[in-house]
Amino acid sequence: MTSYLVTYDLVHNASESAYEELISDLRRLNGHRAQKSVWLVLYNGTADALTNRLHAHMHDKEDRLLVVELKPNSSWESEYCFQGTRDWLKSNVGEPG
Repeated sequence: MTSYLVTYDLVHNASESAYEELISDLRRLNGHRAQKSVWLVLYNGTADALTNRLHAHMHDKEDRLLVVELKPNSSWESEYCFQGTRDWLKSNVGEPG
């Protein structure tokens, strides 16, 4: 499985209820929510495939989606993220630094 950082901007409708399908799919993938619209996901596929899967749940043509592969031992740091974020990153990417 490959680690990915997923972030999105819901441009015209910031209501989470309008994007429950997107959030539910991220949860089905056992994604970890690091910030309000930032998730960490393990996915058995390419960034392109994950982008296509998640984009299917976005309803506005101006919404934005970014999927970035996190390589093992990538340099990272976190501040003020949701509980469990540092543990997820340590387990799936490596130690901070």
